[in-house]
Amino acid sequence: MNDQPDVQTDPVAPSDVAALRRLCIEHDGTDPFQHSPPFHTGAPAPDVRLFGMRGRVGLDGFGAVWGEQPRGVVCVAPDRRLLGLGGRLGEAVVREARARGASELGAWVTGVGTASDLFCDLWQGVVDRRLFKLWIDLPAPGDVTLTSGYELRTFADREDVEALVRLNAAAFAAHPDQGSMTVADVRARMREPWFDPTGLLMAWRGDELVAFCWTKVHADVEPAEGEIHLICTSPGHQGHGLGRAMTLAGLGHLAESTGRGILYVDESNTGARAMYRGIGFRVQRVDGHYRFRLGGGGAA
Repeated sequence: MNDQPDVQTDPVAPSDVAALRRLCIEHDGTDPFQHSPPFHTGAPAPDVRLFGMRGRVGLDGFGAVWGEQPRGVVCVAPDRRLLGLGGRLGEAVVREARARGASELGAWVTGVGTASDLFCDLWQGVVDRRLFKLWIDLPAPGDVTLTSGYELRTFADREDVEALVRLNAAAFAAHPDQGSMTVADVRARMREPWFDPTGLLMAWRGDELVAFCWTKVHADVEPAEGEIHLICTSPGHQGHGLGRAMTLAGLGHLAESTGRGILYVDESNTGARAMYRGIGFRVQRVDGHYRFRLGGGGAA
């Protein structure tokens, strides 16, 4: 007898998605939407298509697709895994990506080597990017030292969203997911309950913003984690120790709230990884971005 729920499309109640997300965070110790920007701030954007599998209480599973070059995510309740729900949601996600005329679909897997990772292997996904989740005990050793001519302020001291967006675009020009952040995106994040203007640290040289470190405390995991949520340095000001100084400044702020710091760094960013190792960070987990070719009749 098949007791699996049907896959339903919109509307999927945001409250049900939030409840499932909390369940997964409590069980897995990590956010299933960590690498899904449409779910970082309030309601998802209009181009996000939602899929849900409703159980007796709330959602058993959830999937979504977004973007012109589609990205997807699938999340299954901890007590409903290994029952085929993820496969059915994955099929719905693939159908939607094909309906958008896409030849490929991108999706992040939290934790290379997990059951989700093996599922992606079965669907013949290819890993094209890896992110390292690093952690460190707080307070971290080291002093914040800025080269002469640079000044460290917080967003509470000097509010300039436009300068932050310009710097982010320049620093992440090679990574559209990160570099495409808009003023509206920033203001939406600043409306989130976790936002603390004193936790957005900014380095200025005169009237030019040259680096920033945006921190975030995750109070919904145990133990609480303080994340360096976003950090970047102006391409024209590299080589002055700003990356290390801003990292230590961010960790110093986070140490006021928690004893554990985390951050994510791309595998290809060998310079930053070496700097973080020097500060004392260690690898906790490796997340993989899979790319699926959408041929006829299957996900491969």
